[in-house]
Amino acid sequence: MHTSIQIVLCLSLSTACTMSDLAPNAEVVLTGTTQDDSGQALAGQRVALVKEPDVGEVLSGILFGPVTILACLGQEPPPICQQAQIDQTDDSGNFLFSMLGQDTQGSIGNASTFTAATTLPAINGQATGPSTYQRFQIQSEQMFLPPMQLWTAALEFENTSESLLVTVVDSQSQDTNLRFEAGAPWGAPIWEEEHYVGSRLDSRIFEDAEMHVVAVRSTEDRLAGVTIETVARSAAYQLVGTAGAPPSRGASCSIRDRAGAMQELSPCPLSDGDLATAYRLLDDACEDSDGMPCSDSLANQVAVLDLGVLASAQFLVLRLGYYDTHVEVSEDGESWSSVGVPSRGDTKVNLPSETRLRYVRLTSMSSVSSLVGLSEISIW
Repeated sequence: MHTSIQIVLCLSLSTACTMSDLAPNAEVVLTGTTQDDSGQALAGQRVALVKEPDVGEVLSGILFGPVTILACLGQEPPPICQQAQIDQTDDSGNFLFSMLGQDTQGSIGNASTFTAATTLPAINGQATGPSTYQRFQIQSEQMFLPPMQLWTAALEFENTSESLLVTVVDSQSQDTNLRFEAGAPWGAPIWEEEHYVGSRLDSRIFEDAEMHVVAVRSTEDRLAGVTIETVARSAAYQLVGTAGAPPSRGASCSIRDRAGAMQELSPCPLSDGDLATAYRLLDDACEDSDGMPCSDSLANQVAVLDLGVLASAQFLVLRLGYYDTHVEVSEDGESWSSVGVPSRGDTKVNLPSETRLRYVRLTSMSSVSSLVGLSEISIW
């Protein structure tokens, strides 16, 4: 992988360019402890540690989400778990991992990000038990993590064809997010609701998806010059969306290629009902002057969904990518109207009652970024 490309991407990612302070042959010891809600130590608790892919590996197509490591503690661990270290806590709830300084570094000498995680067994109809993970970099030979505390709050649901109400049964009053995940336990998210305060959610967001629902709380600590993010997840519960398929299910779509032409995707991955899987980007088909892959992305900057007929619409659900995206609608594919403000990630839009459309167009707001991460466009 071309080093200059790695550095360009590194400069665009938070903390990815922090250079390592450790000598390659330094002996590094990482320690921590696991606890229950009340702060009591958990003995015999399995803890996994994984080094996340570095910038070069991301450019090579290796993807990793922090929740992925929880699957390393399951019965069918994914391939990335081959690189995981597993320890079991002692009677005081302590765990320990050892490595060399070079094991904490990326391909350009940067400090790699690590994720450590632990989980409890599922009980009482839960899909998975409570779990906690921590993300951090290692910049000292002796590193002590803050306590890894598990959160055993229960979730209750009122799930109708029009709305979903989630109740977090817990005495602690803290900021809570909800995460809706598809597929296997600890799967990819189909929706995330931040700062959830107990309001009803529109059932159309979840369509007819089979999903797991989990409540999430996050904290940050600053120790020895390193930021440690701790994410506690409640047990996960299985749920099925009750709104059914949107009218846009199965609509055709096209993506702009590097030359500026719109290429139809068949079948269309943006209306297939798979809410968690991002579509495979078109090959950018370009090279830098030295023959290495491009550091920019001229393709995949525009996507258009076509219903095939003019129809009334009241609600859009957009599972956008990682970059700010401009959303427009059109009756004829020639005259376009903006919808809301540029956004990224999970987005829902209530349209004016008189809205009629045939097309929805998404455009990346950056000239060198694509619609990477875009998974679904739904029109109701």
